[in-house]
Amino acid sequence: MPGLLRHDASQGYYVFDRPVESVAVVGAGPSGLPAARHLRDAGFKVRVFERQPHAGGTWTFEPDLPLQPKYPSVPPSIGDFVPSIPAQSVEDLPVEKVQEDADKSERKEFSPPNPVYKSLTNNVPTPCMEFKDFPWPEGTTWHVSHTEISKYIQSYAAHFGINEFTSYRTRVEKIEQLDPPAGQTQPKWRLTLRRVEDVEGDSAKSTWWTEDFDAVVVASGHYGAPYIPKIEGVSGWAERWKEEIIHSRAYRSAEDYAGLNVLIVGTGTSGVDIARDISPHVDKLWQIRKNEFRGPDHYQRQRTFQLKMLPANGEHLPEIKRFLPLTGNETSLREGKIELTDGRIVEGFDRILFATGYQYSVPFLPDYHHDIGTPQTSRHQASDRVLITDGTGVQNLLRDVFYIPEPTLTFLGLSINTATFSFFEYQSLALTRVFSQKARIPDLEGRRAEYVRLLAEKGGSKYMHLMGHENEVNYVKETVEWLNSEAEVFGAPPIEGHSEQWMEVKKALFGALLKKAGLDPDKYKLTPDGPTDTSEDTKESKEAVGTTEKGERVPEVEVGLDATGDNVVLAAAVAAAA
Repeated sequence: MPGLLRHDASQGYYVFDRPVESVAVVGAGPSGLPAARHLRDAGFKVRVFERQPHAGGTWTFEPDLPLQPKYPSVPPSIGDFVPSIPAQSVEDLPVEKVQEDADKSERKEFSPPNPVYKSLTNNVPTPCMEFKDFPWPEGTTWHVSHTEISKYIQSYAAHFGINEFTSYRTRVEKIEQLDPPAGQTQPKWRLTLRRVEDVEGDSAKSTWWTEDFDAVVVASGHYGAPYIPKIEGVSGWAERWKEEIIHSRAYRSAEDYAGLNVLIVGTGTSGVDIARDISPHVDKLWQIRKNEFRGPDHYQRQRTFQLKMLPANGEHLPEIKRFLPLTGNETSLREGKIELTDGRIVEGFDRILFATGYQYSVPFLPDYHHDIGTPQTSRHQASDRVLITDGTGVQNLLRDVFYIPEPTLTFLGLSINTATFSFFEYQSLALTRVFSQKARIPDLEGRRAEYVRLLAEKGGSKYMHLMGHENEVNYVKETVEWLNSEAEVFGAPPIEGHSEQWMEVKKALFGALLKKAGLDPDKYKLTPDGPTDTSEDTKESKEAVGTTEKGERVPEVEVGLDATGDNVVLAAAVAAAA
């Protein structure tokens, strides 16, 4: 059995010098809320910090557009935001400051509008993205609007009383590890916090203060730092045409592109979804795709599968070599010229949309960033203590949760291609049991060995976080078996794994997604490596499409985001089903 269950007890376990009593949770979204609930129920003193004025994470729709990102991207260490800490020393806090005539841009910088658009629905069916002990309202369909999802999340926070110990409109500016007491190795963690409140007129009051905790759960998501690739000439174009060139997080409505010529850079999750959303409305559509896909076989298979979902009325183009220099005489974006890697020169665009994803960024942990290198080299140059280098993933974590050098620092919501809500809750239960000393994790040597094994298996970078159906099911199964075996030792109640309904719905989803994508379900099978084109066993395929094993009809699948909150598409849901 891979993972924690195969750990040799003779090699030792992590030992707490003292009990964990207080825990800070950064973020009140689909990963932070279940963590807060289970930690509180286990008797911990919990404080949640959320920079938005409400719970919900990235699922809450806001018509306002975010500030324009830098072209190309800034380093990951400040990708999400630049921390704001007053000049006074920590001993001088709290500090208050009132800013007269605070404009919208400053409020957007503090808490950016979410990457949610009007037609957004979930792709992961609601039965699979349900929190424990909190069913969706009776009659809820498999696919619902972003409004219903946001309401469900906020209702969860209210039902379990999480709002009572949550500080909203509060951003974590810094987390620092304090020296442990004499004779101990287990540190405490100090959070420097900033709350922004509206006061009279357009003024805003900022308050900075600090709080200390025994442990920290970082559940702030990874969709706050847009990634824009470094392409010759892109900065000049973006500066000239600020409204015509955007990142996908600023996409709001397909109607905004009616009758326009649109170039989408990227054929990943957001690129496919936005292309499908706007294709009936635009005049012309072009889409830039990578010249080649890199990474593990199953990742390449899924990315190739995604290309089959691109709109038929769009033209696919190779990668951009450069944005040609502007003469200064251009009157519109249509007159700008782009050189492709095959030597062609293309022009005539009304809008350019970068669907190039996001960087992993935790600017409140500056001591754990190391902005170096490229995605191909930086992960090999990172030390055993660095979390983020090039922004493509978070390193030095055990099971995407526990920081290997000091497990009282934990992370949730990093794993991708999962059913999110339920998956994050199992991770929340795991860290709660560990902090409660009702479940053990290996000692430093064992934690490092497990990480190195996965690094060799998955290939590092973002692939460390990549799940998919087979890996997700195995991860949860291992987690449940590990926690329950430990529960027998420490006298804790058992934890239930995925229900029969959850498994049936997730499997049936694959067939429905194929039909929605306009693909022949007889030619595809769900395998551990992803969607596989095959003509064999067609009877099995036909039976799987659109029904559960009990013959229940699978509802129509809508194009939209899955529960991660990113601009994740129909193709991403197929990847999750894979």
